[in-house]
Amino acid sequence: MRVDTISKSDTAALVARVASQWGAGRAPSARNARVYRLDGALLYDIGGVRVLEAGGALLPFLGQDAVLARFPSVTVDAGAVRFMCNGANLMRPGITGHGEFAAGDIVCVVEGAHGKFLAVGRAAVASAEMQGMERGEVVRNMHYVSDRHWEAAKSI
Repeated sequence: MRVDTISKSDTAALVARVASQWGAGRAPSARNARVYRLDGALLYDIGGVRVLEAGGALLPFLGQDAVLARFPSVTVDAGAVRFMCNGANLMRPGITGHGEFAAGDIVCVVEGAHGKFLAVGRAAVASAEMQGMERGEVVRNMHYVSDRHWEAAKSI
């Protein structure tokens, strides 16, 4: 794995990109950042906040509960946990609770019994629309516990 320090100007541009995707109140701030080149993705460390860039999206990295708590979340039942940890998208029948979000927002998936974060993805539908659904995809899973990025980051 290769590690590089990013210049102040590049860090400022990166923080601006993160702010545009996450919202200004959720973005980290720092003068310098590091980038770790993982298997097919980049992991940025911006002032202690890890940001995963995979597939053109900038996502909060799992394992940072304080950062993940700033995002809207969807709570799932025990039956959905195995599927989420294998990369499946979140379907409506597995949802037991949720916050407010719009289609396209970054949403965290939380296991109901212990409150652990399982995955981060993009909302396929708004929370208001989801309430009327009985079936269908709600969150597209983009980063989950035990994915290749999660495993590669263990060596950092």
